[in-house]
Amino acid sequence: MTMTQTEPKAFEWVYCPQEYGPDSLESYCPGGYHPVHLLDTFCNGRYEVVHKLGTGSYSTVWLARDNHADRYVALKIMRSKYSGTSNESRILRRLHDYRENNPGIQGGDAMPTLLDEFDFDGPNGCHKCLVSKFAGYSIRTSRDVSNQIWQFPLQVARAITAKAVLGVHFMHKAGVVHGDLHKANVMLQIPNIDHLSVDELYSKFSAPYKELVRRIDGKPLDSSAPAYTVLEINAWVRAEDVTESDTIITDFGEAYLADSGPPEELCTPLIYRPPESLLEIGTIGMPADIWTLALTLVETMGKSTLFEVFGGDKDDIMAEIVSALGQPPETWWKAWHKRHEFFNEDGTWLDEDVIDANNRFQDAFSRPLKDRIISRTKRDGNPLADDEIDALVAMLEGMLKYDPEERSMIEDVMRSEWMKKYGFPAIEAEEEKKRLKQVSPSKEPQDSTETLVAPCADLEISSGDPNVGTTEVEQLVDTSSHDTPTETSHDTPTETLHDISPARVSELQPISIETATTPSSIAQDPQEATIDPISNPTSDPSEDYQPSSTTVTDFDPSSNNEVNHKDDNNDEISRTENSVNTIAGPSSDPSKGYKAAETTPTDSTTIPNDEADHTDTSDDSLNSLFDGEIWSEPELTLDHV
Repeated sequence: MTMTQTEPKAFEWVYCPQEYGPDSLESYCPGGYHPVHLLDTFCNGRYEVVHKLGTGSYSTVWLARDNHADRYVALKIMRSKYSGTSNESRILRRLHDYRENNPGIQGGDAMPTLLDEFDFDGPNGCHKCLVSKFAGYSIRTSRDVSNQIWQFPLQVARAITAKAVLGVHFMHKAGVVHGDLHKANVMLQIPNIDHLSVDELYSKFSAPYKELVRRIDGKPLDSSAPAYTVLEINAWVRAEDVTESDTIITDFGEAYLADSGPPEELCTPLIYRPPESLLEIGTIGMPADIWTLALTLVETMGKSTLFEVFGGDKDDIMAEIVSALGQPPETWWKAWHKRHEFFNEDGTWLDEDVIDANNRFQDAFSRPLKDRIISRTKRDGNPLADDEIDALVAMLEGMLKYDPEERSMIEDVMRSEWMKKYGFPAIEAEEEKKRLKQVSPSKEPQDSTETLVAPCADLEISSGDPNVGTTEVEQLVDTSSHDTPTETSHDTPTETLHDISPARVSELQPISIETATTPSSIAQDPQEATIDPISNPTSDPSEDYQPSSTTVTDFDPSSNNEVNHKDDNNDEISRTENSVNTIAGPSSDPSKGYKAAETTPTDSTTIPNDEADHTDTSDDSLNSLFDGEIWSEPELTLDHV
């Protein structure tokens, strides 16, 4: 047999769902994500998509321009399979209701604001969309992008910590359990953005970076998948550069009412889960929020997590908890069935070689809570003052009791010595600085005042040209069998995006593609309409939220609007392939053959905006409801945020 040498294949970037990807592309299927493209519009053009904020297990979140109210908002578009069962909008309305009726309760400013919600039909099913303020960036993101400092300035860290405590205090007073509290869901707001045009927004943060999507088998994509994915906007401040602590607690997708009974299990990242979840003993409730709040506070005040495991499971985490807090009460000790892989029955450590033989990565010695706090909160190699360390440890010890019935309540945390001596004074000092700034206001433009508008009467999703909306960026090139994509050059000024991962770019063959920047379509005269405010809310947090009036618009099937993508020649194209098996990589034309399913609005509701005079707006975090956090590179794995 004669062997023939095959030509070596040119480099090709292949999508691997466990190692790469701004989205889980396999989730663009019936019941999954809705395919969103830049310049897509919702509600008859009211909301125009301008950038990506993040991706979570249950939703994607997009930055959009509200052309009626002349402001930026976050659109949280849920996966179809979860849209009918999500409790999030009900929880957010409950918090809004409680804040309106209890203005004296501290912590309401740390709650997100639901501006609008609606349902629509897409190629993958019916999706619920929650519209909220553009919040900013998460404390996790801020630390992750730090220039090897990974800490907030001390006074800022104290204020963020105290405001997170106030936020949980407000939630619990309203009868709401968050159920997923951690550093990715505590956001810092970005002020002064509503006055920016879309082009100015791109210049200030980052222009959209698109990566093309194609199927492994080479067939055209069908309407269930996007023509390209978009990397998240780089809208964050490094931890060491943060000067203000305007804090928002976000992502209430796992939240529930305290009187409605706990969920079957927590969806909180494993490292944050309390013993009652890890050992499946006791009940899940408000004490679980106290536990996760304590771990979040440690990361806010310090530079690393309280419990550290390397590729471990819940038993490795329990060993870390015992290392820090000591042996648990007998009932909890006996409930841990794998304790013998780490400890003797009396709570002393096994020999390290025995632990290693059990395939456990745990040092055979304890590191008490106080020692961990001292090491994690050091600044420039120097520990915090002894008095503050003692007060912080005392507060955390109460929050980290094994038995949830013995754990501190949020009122106990509010009354702690650390909050009185360090937390509240930090907030007061920051507020005083803001008052001094108001005496000598800067020339920087302020955010536009929010305007109440009527909900959209019907829903139309129109997709813009996928080639519009990016400045000059580096595209990934597939040199195996496709021609290099070309774009029409415009006279519009361009700029280069520099925030792509150096590690990834070094492996790719980049080309520069010059495209038109996204035009800003901002209403100069926002339409205003009078709507019925939410009135007569109950003051009893155990009762379900019942708005006094809701605007619901029936949809006439005869008025269906098609969603079309157009190619470079402005010709409409349709796609007919069904199965989706996609990889991220370039194709000769990402827009070929796309025609999304018709969209059918099924419900549209707008609630009054109670923060019309708030000038510090923002979000990850990048969205005040983000179930995922933002970062200049996509996460390798996605937590349910």
